[in-house]
Amino acid sequence: MQTLKLDLEHCYEISKLEHSFDFTQCKAVALYAPNGTMKSSLALTFQDIADKKVSSDRMFPNRPTKRSVIDEKDNELEPESVLIIQPYGDDFKSNEKTSTLLVNAELRKNYEELNKEVEEAKSGFLSCLKEQSGSKKDLETEISSAFTKTSDQFLTAIKRVSAEVEEQSEVPFADIPYDLVFDPKIVEILQQEQIREALED
Repeated sequence: MQTLKLDLEHCYEISKLEHSFDFTQCKAVALYAPNGTMKSSLALTFQDIADKKVSSDRMFPNRPTKRSVIDEKDNELEPESVLIIQPYGDDFKSNEKTSTLLVNAELRKNYEELNKEVEEAKSGFLSCLKEQSGSKKDLETEISSAFTKTSDQFLTAIKRVSAEVEEQSEVPFADIPYDLVFDPKIVEILQQEQIREALED
């Protein structure tokens, strides 16, 4: 195989991805990216190919999924040719948030610098958000849980709603303290059937 062409839509957290990998000059490709930028979704998509399963959007399963992975002759990737190696366990994670896979010193340095910039931008954003909302909650976890199915996909959650937020011309609820609306006691009350029926009425 000389080329691997990807055309993906709504495969797990991947909203759209078109890319062609060229293997005419090399035998392998290493993908470096910060957490929450679809690496796991790409691995899950290839795992589906290996398992002969249909891929889907994890958050919105009703969205139509497109999954085309073909070679230079437009042949589909054979399931038998796919091997997914599970990621390292927690014991291999670094407290300094540096990469654990040592491929190339220069590439690793570039990756760590990019990851540092992302972390600094995220920290600044969360600090401003905390001040604006007046919330005492862990907003990184809160946002991830609100817009994805897990609490550790903050960047995915932000990317998912960014376009919608940018299109808004007004912020009518900006002055309402977040914790006032999303108080655990209020959330608990809203789960009561009698309250839900009253709200529907």
